[in-house]
Amino acid sequence: MHFIALDTGEDKVDDDVEYDGLAAFDVFREEEARWLETELQSKSAKEAAFRVVLMHIPPFYSGDWHGTMHCRKLFSPLFEKYGVDMVISGHTHRYGVHKPQEVHSYPIIIGGGPKEGNRTLIKLKANERELNLSMLADTGTEVGAYRLVARKRK
Repeated sequence: MHFIALDTGEDKVDDDVEYDGLAAFDVFREEEARWLETELQSKSAKEAAFRVVLMHIPPFYSGDWHGTMHCRKLFSPLFEKYGVDMVISGHTHRYGVHKPQEVHSYPIIIGGGPKEGNRTLIKLKANERELNLSMLADTGTEVGAYRLVARKRK
């Protein structure tokens, strides 16, 4: 497994009144995208059976706010180019398992929110052949699952 954790910043534009002139998330995300491309080219990323990205704001399924669209623009093309296997996110406070689609070839798993009845725990179990994800509600009931089989790397 090769995990990459991204700091996606906030979802509003940097000059939003709420930030009182203190935010520079766009520049930060742009710098982070350059770092991400280097990291995805690393030996450990290339040799890993699975590449999993952890990021708060998912690149899809999070509306069309500025932060979501900026994450999509910067990070999703790199996920595609370097064969990211799975993205695990939060942000929406609505859990879901989103299978690969035409606009993203990797599954996107979104955990629940902080309130009782909507919280989730995501468990991963992997070996060199497969990765199994299970998402449990705070009641212990499984509310999502996903299985990946390792693909041959170039």
